[in-house]
Amino acid sequence: MLVAAFVALGVVGLAIWLFAPSLKEGSPRDAKSAANRKVKDLSQKKASSAQGEAQRARQSFREAINEKAKEFIEKPLTNALHFVGEIPLDPDDPDNALRTQTARDIATLLAIQPGEDVPGCIPMGFMFEDDAIETARLEGQTVIESDGGNKQFLNDLKKWKVTVKETDGDHVAAHKSKLVDAQLELLDGIKDGITVNDAIRAAYEFRVRAAEARRSMVDMITELRGEQGEDARDEDTLALIRKCNEKLAKEGIVEIDPAEIIEDYEPPEGENDKGGEE
Repeated sequence: MLVAAFVALGVVGLAIWLFAPSLKEGSPRDAKSAANRKVKDLSQKKASSAQGEAQRARQSFREAINEKAKEFIEKPLTNALHFVGEIPLDPDDPDNALRTQTARDIATLLAIQPGEDVPGCIPMGFMFEDDAIETARLEGQTVIESDGGNKQFLNDLKKWKVTVKETDGDHVAAHKSKLVDAQLELLDGIKDGITVNDAIRAAYEFRVRAAEARRSMVDMITELRGEQGEDARDEDTLALIRKCNEKLAKEGIVEIDPAEIIEDYEPPEGENDKGGEE
């Protein structure tokens, strides 16, 4: 199952996306118009001073442009500018394979261990497809059957191959290996009639349900413990936690830490001992 494959892949960092800042009020165009008007006025003066005045007008214009532009630049204006925002992609960079929509979706899924809370707003590829279909339905339009992201996924695979570079650290290399494994699972799913978006959607929804199930168990045990008041026994609470953790472990979901429920809980001596010799 693709969902099981995604669960087994583990955890890597979320992908980070930078966006260029939005334009602020005002525009260098206004400064340019003012400078042009100033140059036009100056041209009507004596020829002996026209050149010097025009030079000052151009300098004024340059200063106005620099003032407006500096909020979009990380360093002072020099010959080497470092602009805020996304750097243009090198079309020959094999790491573009990590920047496709499917690769980003996979990275997001790998970063969320089943049982952890799922962020409220994540731009997953299948969400755009679902929104388009729902919008067309509400507007009474004919819903065109989608290929579920298969075509784009296959085109991206042909265009960019995941490559482990010599400069990649262990963390990056491990992520690339897991990405390749996930891509192979998706290819197998396509052969079985499962679209890329269906597989990603299933893995995402599993994480949502896993978080809800684990949260419900924690709330249930906490409520039962609260009802017992001063008569609450740690042994009873721990027994319930163990039962719940057995079910969670079978589904690959993060187990419940007793410290989440029992205040000032300390594990018994040796519980965290992994059997290493001194």
